[in-house]
Amino acid sequence: MYLARGKVAFEAKRYADAVIEFRKAVAAKPDSVTARINLGAALTQAGDVNGAVEQFEEALRLEPGRVNAHYNLAVLLARQNKHEQAITHLRSALRVAENDLNARLLLAQELKNAEHLDESLLEYSRAAYLLAASPKTELRDGARALDLAQRVYNATSAAQHGALVALALAELGRCGEAAGWQRRMITAAEKEGNTDLLSKLRAGLKLYDHVQSCRPGTETPLTNLLFR
Repeated sequence: MYLARGKVAFEAKRYADAVIEFRKAVAAKPDSVTARINLGAALTQAGDVNGAVEQFEEALRLEPGRVNAHYNLAVLLARQNKHEQAITHLRSALRVAENDLNARLLLAQELKNAEHLDESLLEYSRAAYLLAASPKTELRDGARALDLAQRVYNATSAAQHGALVALALAELGRCGEAAGWQRRMITAAEKEGNTDLLSKLRAGLKLYDHVQSCRPGTETPLTNLLFR
């Protein structure tokens, strides 16, 4: 009852009322992770950051693997410039939900803020991959993927990151351009003598070259990324 009332108030942006109802839900069932996460979210919107942090931390004490508690807590820690702590919670969230795009983008940002630049680039490249080839096609955004992939490639000039540019172009249906980028990266990998990457790039070229549709399939898991 209290949870339902709180959610109605929250959706109506009556955050003070939502806090009241979610507090009642927590009081009625202190071990309810859902009630505490909802209370944390309402407290966040009401401007009580410390209270929200307390609720998310308690939710994680009750259920250490709860992804949304880790993520919400990381958002608050990031706002407080507690970047290393935010990174820890984001990594915990991604161990459970590796395809969580928001968590991965925030992790990339926080790694950058903490001056872990190489790790930040890796996470941005993973985010670009998800935007281009997520198994959940409704989460894809080819234009955003292309922008991220180009930024990463411009920072590294690495062939595996150039392959991400090709992948984003493929998601946008720009097959000829994708094939052209892939050929450039094949040439780069040949010069580097990177035989493992070279075989993957050549296989990828077949998906872009002389085809009617080159949009990435839904079966490729994140663990098979070219840049890992």
